[in-house]
Amino acid sequence: NMTDTKEQNLDALAEEMMKETPGKKKKKKKKWIAIILVVVLVIGVLVVKNMGGNGEQLPMVQTKPLAKGAIMQTLSLNGPISGTDSVEVVSNLHAEIQEILVKEGDKVEEGQVLARLDSSELERQITIAENEYNLAKATYQEKLRENAVYTQKASAACETAQTALNRVQALYDSGNASLVELEAAKTTLSDAIRERDSVAGCESFALQAENSRLSLEQKQEQLKDTEIISQISGTVVRVNSKVGRFADKTENDRPMFEIENLEKLEMEIPVSEYYIGEIKLGQKVIITADILNGESVEGTVTAISPTGEVKSASSTERVIPITIQISDTSSALIAGINAKASIILDEAENTFIVQSSDVVQRADGSLAVATVENGGIKWIPVLCGIESDFEVEIIPVEEGSIVEGMQIVSNPNGNMAEGMLVSVITTE
Repeated sequence: NMTDTKEQNLDALAEEMMKETPGKKKKKKKKWIAIILVVVLVIGVLVVKNMGGNGEQLPMVQTKPLAKGAIMQTLSLNGPISGTDSVEVVSNLHAEIQEILVKEGDKVEEGQVLARLDSSELERQITIAENEYNLAKATYQEKLRENAVYTQKASAACETAQTALNRVQALYDSGNASLVELEAAKTTLSDAIRERDSVAGCESFALQAENSRLSLEQKQEQLKDTEIISQISGTVVRVNSKVGRFADKTENDRPMFEIENLEKLEMEIPVSEYYIGEIKLGQKVIITADILNGESVEGTVTAISPTGEVKSASSTERVIPITIQISDTSSALIAGINAKASIILDEAENTFIVQSSDVVQRADGSLAVATVENGGIKWIPVLCGIESDFEVEIIPVEEGSIVEGMQIVSNPNGNMAEGMLVSVITTE
Protein backbone atom coordinates (compact mmCIF):
# COMPACT_ATOMS: atom_id res chain seq x y z
CA ASN A 1 0.00 0.00 0.00
CA MET A 2 0.94 3.65 -0.14
CA THR A 3 2.39 3.66 3.36
CA ASP A 4 4.67 0.69 2.66
CA THR A 5 5.86 2.26 -0.62
CA LYS A 6 6.81 5.50 1.11
CA GLU A 7 8.66 3.64 3.82
CA GLN A 8 10.61 1.60 1.16
CA ASN A 9 11.59 4.81 -0.66
CA LEU A 10 12.92 6.31 2.57
CA ASP A 11 14.91 3.12 3.29
CA ALA A 12 16.43 3.25 -0.20
CA LEU A 13 17.39 6.87 0.27
CA ALA A 14 19.13 6.10 3.52
CA GLU A 15 20.98 3.12 1.94
CA GLU A 16 22.15 5.29 -0.97
CA MET A 17 23.54 7.82 1.46
CA MET A 18 25.52 5.12 3.25
CA LYS A 19 27.23 4.17 -0.07
CA GLU A 20 28.85 7.57 -0.53
CA THR A 21 32.66 7.91 -0.41
CA PRO A 22 34.37 8.50 2.92
CA GLY A 23 35.20 12.05 2.00
CA LYS A 24 31.66 12.89 1.34
CA LYS A 25 30.40 11.17 4.55
CA LYS A 26 31.89 13.80 6.79
CA LYS A 27 30.34 16.64 4.81
CA LYS A 28 27.00 14.96 4.63
CA LYS A 29 26.83 13.91 8.33
CA LYS A 30 24.60 16.76 9.51
CA LYS A 31 22.40 16.49 6.47
CA TRP A 32 21.99 12.74 7.13
CA ILE A 33 20.86 13.35 10.72
CA ALA A 34 18.30 15.89 9.55
CA ILE A 35 16.97 13.48 6.96
CA ILE A 36 16.63 10.73 9.59
CA LEU A 37 14.54 13.09 11.79
CA VAL A 38 12.30 13.89 8.85
CA VAL A 39 11.91 10.18 8.19
CA VAL A 40 10.82 9.55 11.80
CA LEU A 41 8.33 12.43 11.64
CA VAL A 42 6.84 11.19 8.38
CA ILE A 43 6.50 7.66 9.73
CA GLY A 44 4.69 9.01 12.82
CA VAL A 45 2.25 10.96 10.67
CA LEU A 46 1.60 7.92 8.52
CA VAL A 47 0.94 5.77 11.58
CA VAL A 48 -1.59 8.28 12.94
CA LYS A 49 -3.35 8.51 9.58
CA ASN A 50 -3.36 4.74 9.29
CA MET A 51 -5.15 4.45 12.68
CA GLY A 52 -8.01 6.49 11.28
CA GLY A 53 -8.53 4.12 8.39
CA ASN A 54 -10.05 6.77 6.17
CA GLY A 55 -7.60 9.48 7.18
CA GLU A 56 -9.65 10.82 10.20
CA GLN A 57 -8.87 10.33 13.92
CA LEU A 58 -11.32 8.00 15.77
CA PRO A 59 -13.68 9.55 18.38
CA MET A 60 -12.63 8.80 21.92
CA VAL A 61 -14.94 7.33 24.57
CA GLN A 62 -14.41 6.62 28.24
CA THR A 63 -15.57 3.35 29.77
CA LYS A 64 -15.79 1.89 33.23
CA PRO A 65 -16.64 -1.60 34.49
CA LEU A 66 -20.28 -2.32 35.31
CA ALA A 67 -20.76 -3.15 38.97
CA LYS A 68 -23.56 -4.21 41.29
CA GLY A 69 -24.49 -2.34 44.46
CA ALA A 70 -27.26 -0.87 46.59
CA ILE A 71 -29.44 2.06 45.54
CA MET A 72 -32.16 4.09 47.22
CA GLN A 73 -34.80 6.40 45.82
CA THR A 74 -35.53 9.16 48.31
CA LEU A 75 -37.68 12.25 48.72
CA SER A 76 -35.83 14.98 50.61
CA LEU A 77 -37.74 17.42 52.81
CA ASN A 78 -36.70 20.05 55.33
CA GLY A 79 -38.44 20.85 58.60
CA PRO A 80 -38.02 21.60 62.31
CA ILE A 81 -37.34 19.11 65.08
CA SER A 82 -39.84 19.14 67.94
CA GLY A 83 -40.89 17.06 70.91
CA THR A 84 -43.55 14.41 70.44
CA ASP A 85 -45.75 16.09 73.04
CA SER A 86 -45.79 19.76 73.99
CA VAL A 87 -47.88 22.16 76.01
CA GLU A 88 -48.06 25.90 76.49
CA VAL A 89 -48.82 26.75 80.10
CA VAL A 90 -50.90 29.92 80.49
CA SER A 91 -52.97 31.62 83.18
CA ASN A 92 -56.03 33.85 82.85
CA LEU A 93 -55.70 35.12 86.42
CA HIS A 94 -54.74 38.74 86.83
CA ALA A 95 -52.59 37.86 89.81
CA GLU A 96 -49.01 38.69 90.64
CA ILE A 97 -46.41 35.94 90.29
CA GLN A 98 -44.91 35.34 93.71
CA GLU A 99 -42.65 32.38 92.96
CA ILE A 100 -41.23 30.55 89.91
CA LEU A 101 -40.03 27.08 90.84
CA VAL A 102 -38.41 25.91 87.57
CA LYS A 103 -35.94 27.16 84.97
CA GLU A 104 -35.33 26.36 81.33
CA GLY A 105 -33.91 22.88 80.88
CA ASP A 106 -35.52 21.43 84.01
CA LYS A 107 -37.33 18.14 83.64
CA VAL A 108 -40.79 18.13 85.22
CA GLU A 109 -43.50 15.57 85.91
CA GLU A 110 -47.19 15.83 85.09
CA GLY A 111 -48.93 17.76 87.88
CA GLN A 112 -45.73 19.35 89.17
CA VAL A 113 -46.05 22.97 90.42
CA LEU A 114 -44.16 25.40 88.16
CA ALA A 115 -45.07 28.71 89.83
CA ARG A 116 -47.29 30.21 92.53
CA LEU A 117 -49.40 33.36 92.25
CA ASP A 118 -50.57 35.81 94.91
CA SER A 119 -53.78 34.29 96.29
CA SER A 120 -54.73 36.91 98.90
CA GLU A 121 -57.34 38.67 96.75
CA LEU A 122 -58.93 35.38 95.73
CA GLU A 123 -59.03 34.22 99.35
CA ARG A 124 -60.87 37.43 100.25
CA GLN A 125 -63.32 36.91 97.39
CA ILE A 126 -63.88 33.33 98.48
CA THR A 127 -64.78 34.48 101.99
CA ILE A 128 -67.33 36.91 100.54
CA ALA A 129 -68.70 34.22 98.20
CA GLU A 130 -69.01 31.77 101.09
CA ASN A 131 -71.00 34.33 103.10
CA GLU A 132 -73.28 35.07 100.15
CA TYR A 133 -73.85 31.40 99.54
CA ASN A 134 -74.59 30.68 103.20
CA LEU A 135 -77.04 33.60 103.33
CA ALA A 136 -78.81 32.54 100.12
CA LYS A 137 -78.98 28.98 101.32
CA ALA A 138 -80.40 30.02 104.73
CA THR A 139 -82.95 32.31 103.09
CA TYR A 140 -84.05 29.50 100.80
CA GLN A 141 -84.38 27.04 103.67
CA GLU A 142 -86.36 29.59 105.74
CA LYS A 143 -88.69 30.19 102.83
CA LEU A 144 -89.16 26.44 102.49
CA ARG A 145 -90.16 26.22 106.17
CA GLU A 146 -92.58 29.13 105.89
CA ASN A 147 -94.18 27.63 102.85
CA ALA A 148 -94.47 24.27 104.57
CA VAL A 149 -96.34 25.80 107.56
CA TYR A 150 -98.56 27.89 105.34
CA THR A 151 -99.30 24.95 103.06
CA GLN A 152 -100.15 22.77 106.05
CA LYS A 153 -102.64 25.31 107.38
CA ALA A 154 -104.17 25.88 103.94
CA SER A 155 -104.50 22.15 103.39
CA ALA A 156 -106.22 21.76 106.75
CA ALA A 157 -108.64 24.56 105.83
CA CYS A 158 -109.38 22.78 102.56
CA GLU A 159 -110.09 19.54 104.37
CA THR A 160 -112.46 21.36 106.81
CA ALA A 161 -114.28 23.08 103.94
CA GLN A 162 -114.57 19.79 102.07
CA THR A 163 -116.08 18.09 105.15
CA ALA A 164 -118.57 20.92 105.59
CA LEU A 165 -119.58 20.75 101.93
CA ASN A 166 -120.11 17.02 102.20
CA ARG A 167 -122.40 17.51 105.23
CA VAL A 168 -124.46 20.30 103.60
CA GLN A 169 -124.69 18.26 100.39
CA ALA A 170 -126.19 15.34 102.36
CA LEU A 171 -128.68 17.67 104.14
CA TYR A 172 -129.59 19.28 100.84
CA ASP A 173 -130.16 15.89 99.25
CA SER A 174 -132.52 14.94 102.16
CA GLY A 175 -134.36 18.27 101.97
CA ASN A 176 -132.99 19.58 105.25
CA ALA A 177 -130.72 22.31 103.76
CA SER A 178 -131.37 25.04 101.28
CA LEU A 179 -129.66 25.68 97.97
CA VAL A 180 -128.19 28.86 99.41
CA GLU A 181 -126.49 26.86 102.18
CA LEU A 182 -125.11 24.41 99.58
CA GLU A 183 -123.72 27.17 97.38
CA ALA A 184 -122.14 28.86 100.40
CA ALA A 185 -120.36 25.61 101.35
CA LYS A 186 -119.06 25.22 97.83
CA THR A 187 -117.75 28.81 97.83
CA THR A 188 -115.95 28.22 101.14
CA LEU A 189 -114.16 25.17 99.68
CA SER A 190 -113.16 27.02 96.51
CA ASP A 191 -111.72 29.89 98.56
CA ALA A 192 -109.74 27.42 100.72
CA ILE A 193 -108.31 25.68 97.68
CA ARG A 194 -107.38 28.99 96.05
CA GLU A 195 -105.68 30.11 99.24
CA ARG A 196 -103.73 26.86 99.46
CA ASP A 197 -102.61 27.06 95.85
CA SER A 198 -101.61 30.69 96.11
CA VAL A 199 -98.60 29.89 98.26
CA ALA A 200 -95.58 31.42 96.47
CA GLY A 201 -93.00 28.95 95.23
CA CYS A 202 -89.36 28.96 96.32
CA GLU A 203 -87.83 28.72 92.82
CA SER A 204 -86.28 32.18 92.89
CA PHE A 205 -84.70 31.54 96.28
CA ALA A 206 -83.39 28.18 95.06
CA LEU A 207 -81.89 29.84 91.97
CA GLN A 208 -80.21 32.50 94.05
CA ALA A 209 -78.70 29.85 96.32
CA GLU A 210 -77.50 27.83 93.29
CA ASN A 211 -75.88 30.89 91.70
CA SER A 212 -74.10 31.66 94.95
CA ARG A 213 -72.82 28.09 95.12
CA LEU A 214 -71.48 28.21 91.57
CA SER A 215 -69.79 31.54 92.21
CA LEU A 216 -68.10 30.09 95.30
CA GLU A 217 -66.92 27.02 93.40
CA GLN A 218 -65.54 29.23 90.64
CA LYS A 219 -63.51 31.23 93.13
CA GLN A 220 -62.27 28.02 94.74
CA GLU A 221 -61.17 26.69 91.34
CA GLN A 222 -59.41 29.95 90.67
CA LEU A 223 -57.64 29.59 93.98
CA LYS A 224 -56.35 26.20 92.81
CA ASP A 225 -55.15 27.91 89.62
CA THR A 226 -52.85 30.14 91.63
CA GLU A 227 -50.58 27.11 91.58
CA ILE A 228 -49.40 26.80 87.97
CA ILE A 229 -48.86 23.12 87.16
CA SER A 230 -47.51 21.13 84.21
CA GLN A 231 -50.04 19.13 82.22
CA ILE A 232 -47.39 16.74 80.87
CA SER A 233 -44.09 15.20 81.84
CA GLY A 234 -41.26 16.77 79.86
CA THR A 235 -38.61 19.47 79.75
CA VAL A 236 -39.13 23.18 80.34
CA VAL A 237 -37.91 24.73 77.10
CA ARG A 238 -39.07 28.32 77.68
CA VAL A 239 -39.88 30.47 80.72
CA ASN A 240 -41.55 33.70 79.61
CA SER A 241 -42.53 35.10 83.02
CA LYS A 242 -40.81 36.78 85.93
CA VAL A 243 -41.59 37.15 89.61
CA GLY A 244 -43.55 40.34 90.25
CA ARG A 245 -45.36 40.37 86.94
CA PHE A 246 -49.00 39.48 86.43
CA ALA A 247 -49.63 35.96 85.23
CA ASP A 248 -51.88 37.06 82.36
CA LYS A 249 -49.40 39.66 81.12
CA THR A 250 -46.34 37.80 79.81
CA GLU A 251 -43.60 38.95 77.45
CA ASN A 252 -45.08 39.49 73.98
CA ASP A 253 -48.22 37.64 75.15
CA ARG A 254 -46.33 34.37 75.05
CA PRO A 255 -47.27 31.48 77.39
CA MET A 256 -45.82 31.48 80.90
CA PHE A 257 -44.02 28.18 80.25
CA GLU A 258 -43.40 25.98 77.22
CA ILE A 259 -42.86 22.30 77.98
CA GLU A 260 -41.94 19.55 75.52
CA ASN A 261 -41.40 15.83 75.82
CA LEU A 262 -37.87 15.64 74.47
CA GLU A 263 -37.42 11.96 75.25
CA LYS A 264 -38.83 11.31 71.79
CA LEU A 265 -38.39 13.79 68.95
CA GLU A 266 -40.35 14.15 65.74
CA MET A 267 -40.63 16.23 62.61
CA GLU A 268 -43.87 17.56 61.19
CA ILE A 269 -43.36 18.51 57.54
CA PRO A 270 -45.82 19.66 54.85
CA VAL A 271 -45.55 17.55 51.68
CA SER A 272 -46.65 18.84 48.29
CA GLU A 273 -49.79 17.26 46.86
CA TYR A 274 -47.65 16.24 43.87
CA TYR A 275 -45.54 13.88 46.01
CA ILE A 276 -47.88 12.81 48.82
CA GLY A 277 -48.95 9.74 46.82
CA GLU A 278 -45.43 8.33 47.25
CA ILE A 279 -45.53 8.61 51.05
CA LYS A 280 -46.64 5.58 53.07
CA LEU A 281 -46.90 4.89 56.80
CA GLY A 282 -43.90 2.98 58.10
CA GLN A 283 -41.43 4.24 55.48
CA LYS A 284 -37.86 4.63 56.74
CA VAL A 285 -36.33 8.08 56.91
CA ILE A 286 -32.69 9.17 57.06
CA ILE A 287 -32.32 12.40 59.05
CA THR A 288 -29.31 14.71 58.85
CA ALA A 289 -28.53 18.07 60.43
CA ASP A 290 -25.52 20.32 60.95
CA ILE A 291 -25.56 19.51 64.66
CA LEU A 292 -24.88 15.83 63.86
CA ASN A 293 -21.48 16.65 62.29
CA GLY A 294 -21.93 14.39 59.29
CA GLU A 295 -23.72 11.60 61.16
CA SER A 296 -27.34 10.62 60.50
CA VAL A 297 -30.20 9.11 62.48
CA GLU A 298 -33.16 7.02 61.42
CA GLY A 299 -36.84 7.83 61.62
CA THR A 300 -40.19 6.47 60.52
CA VAL A 301 -43.27 8.03 58.90
CA THR A 302 -45.88 7.63 61.64
CA ALA A 303 -48.75 9.87 60.51
CA ILE A 304 -50.19 11.38 57.33
CA SER A 305 -52.85 14.06 57.70
CA PRO A 306 -56.21 13.09 56.17
CA THR A 307 -56.68 16.62 54.80
CA GLY A 308 -54.61 19.12 52.87
CA GLU A 309 -54.11 22.82 53.40
CA VAL A 310 -53.08 25.83 51.33
CA LYS A 311 -49.32 26.09 50.88
CA SER A 312 -49.34 29.89 50.93
CA ALA A 313 -51.62 32.81 50.18
CA SER A 314 -49.97 33.30 46.79
CA SER A 315 -50.15 29.65 45.69
CA THR A 316 -52.93 27.27 44.69
CA GLU A 317 -50.77 24.27 45.56
CA ARG A 318 -51.93 22.20 48.52
CA VAL A 319 -49.72 20.51 51.08
CA ILE A 320 -50.39 17.61 53.43
CA PRO A 321 -48.62 17.49 56.82
CA ILE A 322 -46.85 14.26 57.73
CA THR A 323 -45.19 13.25 61.00
CA ILE A 324 -41.81 11.56 61.21
CA GLN A 325 -40.84 10.01 64.53
CA ILE A 326 -37.11 9.91 65.23
CA SER A 327 -35.98 6.49 66.43
CA ASP A 328 -32.63 7.34 68.03
CA THR A 329 -33.23 9.07 71.35
CA SER A 330 -29.52 9.27 72.22
CA SER A 331 -28.42 11.42 69.26
CA ALA A 332 -27.29 15.04 69.46
CA LEU A 333 -30.54 16.27 67.90
CA ILE A 334 -32.43 18.89 69.87
CA ALA A 335 -35.85 20.44 69.46
CA GLY A 336 -36.13 23.74 67.62
CA ILE A 337 -33.50 23.19 64.92
CA ASN A 338 -34.06 22.44 61.24
CA ALA A 339 -33.09 19.09 59.75
CA LYS A 340 -33.23 17.28 56.42
CA ALA A 341 -35.41 14.20 56.16
CA SER A 342 -34.75 11.83 53.26
CA ILE A 343 -37.74 9.49 53.00
CA ILE A 344 -36.79 6.15 51.42
CA LEU A 345 -39.41 5.58 48.75
CA ASP A 346 -37.77 2.46 47.29
CA GLU A 347 -34.47 0.59 47.57
CA ALA A 348 -32.65 -2.40 46.13
CA GLU A 349 -29.42 -4.31 46.79
CA ASN A 350 -27.04 -6.32 44.59
CA THR A 351 -28.37 -4.77 41.40
CA PHE A 352 -26.70 -3.23 38.35
CA ILE A 353 -26.10 0.49 38.87
CA VAL A 354 -24.78 3.16 36.48
CA GLN A 355 -24.62 6.93 36.44
CA SER A 356 -27.88 8.51 35.25
CA SER A 357 -25.98 10.12 32.38
CA ASP A 358 -24.86 6.67 31.17
CA VAL A 359 -28.42 5.82 30.06
CA VAL A 360 -29.63 7.53 26.88
CA GLN A 361 -32.87 7.54 24.96
CA ARG A 362 -32.41 6.34 21.39
CA ALA A 363 -34.20 7.73 18.36
CA ASP A 364 -36.88 5.04 18.65
CA GLY A 365 -37.64 6.10 22.23
CA SER A 366 -36.01 3.08 23.88
CA LEU A 367 -33.45 3.37 26.67
CA ALA A 368 -29.98 1.91 26.26
CA VAL A 369 -26.43 1.85 27.56
CA ALA A 370 -23.39 1.57 25.32
CA THR A 371 -20.40 -0.76 25.40
CA VAL A 372 -17.50 -1.30 22.98
CA GLU A 373 -17.26 -4.58 21.09
CA ASN A 374 -14.47 -5.24 18.51
CA GLY A 375 -13.58 -1.56 18.57
CA GLY A 376 -17.12 -0.42 17.78
CA ILE A 377 -20.11 0.89 19.71
CA LYS A 378 -22.75 -1.63 20.75
CA TRP A 379 -26.04 -0.46 22.18
CA ILE A 380 -27.75 -2.61 24.85
CA PRO A 381 -31.46 -1.95 25.48
CA VAL A 382 -32.31 -1.60 29.18
CA LEU A 383 -35.12 -0.57 31.47
CA CYS A 384 -34.60 1.85 34.36
CA GLY A 385 -35.57 0.82 37.89
CA ILE A 386 -34.89 2.73 41.09
CA GLU A 387 -33.37 6.18 40.63
CA SER A 388 -31.30 8.12 43.16
CA ASP A 389 -30.02 11.66 42.73
CA PHE A 390 -27.14 10.64 40.43
CA GLU A 391 -27.47 6.91 39.82
CA VAL A 392 -30.02 4.55 38.32
CA GLU A 393 -30.71 0.84 38.43
CA ILE A 394 -30.63 -0.78 34.98
CA ILE A 395 -32.47 -3.96 33.99
CA PRO A 396 -31.58 -5.64 30.67
CA VAL A 397 -34.41 -6.04 28.18
CA GLU A 398 -32.75 -9.24 26.99
CA GLU A 399 -31.68 -11.49 29.85
CA GLY A 400 -27.93 -11.97 29.96
CA SER A 401 -27.14 -9.01 27.71
CA ILE A 402 -25.31 -7.24 30.54
CA VAL A 403 -22.87 -8.86 32.95
CA GLU A 404 -20.87 -7.63 35.89
CA GLY A 405 -17.51 -6.19 34.88
CA MET A 406 -18.38 -5.36 31.26
CA GLN A 407 -17.16 -1.94 30.13
CA ILE A 408 -19.94 0.65 29.94
CA VAL A 409 -19.41 3.89 28.01
CA SER A 410 -19.64 6.91 30.28
CA ASN A 411 -22.07 9.64 29.18
CA PRO A 412 -22.41 8.32 25.62
CA ASN A 413 -23.68 10.32 22.67
CA GLY A 414 -27.06 8.91 21.73
CA ASN A 415 -26.41 9.68 18.06
CA MET A 416 -23.46 7.26 17.83
CA ALA A 417 -24.32 4.57 15.31
CA GLU A 418 -24.25 0.87 16.10
CA GLY A 419 -20.77 -0.45 15.26
CA MET A 420 -19.13 2.97 14.93
CA LEU A 421 -15.37 2.64 15.55
CA VAL A 422 -14.08 4.47 18.62
CA SER A 423 -10.90 4.88 20.64
CA VAL A 424 -11.37 3.71 24.24
CA ILE A 425 -10.05 5.15 27.50
CA THR A 426 -10.77 2.82 30.40
CA THR A 427 -11.23 4.00 34.00
CA GLU A 428 -11.80 2.06 37.16
